[in-house]
Amino acid sequence: MLQIFIECREEKDHIVIAVEDNGPGFSEEQLAYYNQEIMEEQKERDLRQKKRKHHTLQCIIHSRLLHAWKNMVWELWANQ
Repeated sequence: MLQIFIECREEKDHIVIAVEDNGPGFSEEQLAYYNQEIMEEQKERDLRQKKRKHHTLQCIIHSRLLHAWKNMVWELWANQ
């Protein structure tokens, strides 16, 4: 029967989660494949995060330009 043991403990300023089981384990090929899958997912996550930051910065710039343009138009209109 497969058994899974999970331990959580606090160490200094973080939590350690340890997981053990009595299963057969992975072959070297399987381990390499799963590690590659994890790395690919992390790269995609990092790319999505960078895109979000880019869009956020883009929105800030657009907002500031629009605000400046509105102020400029108002001043031109008021001075006529």
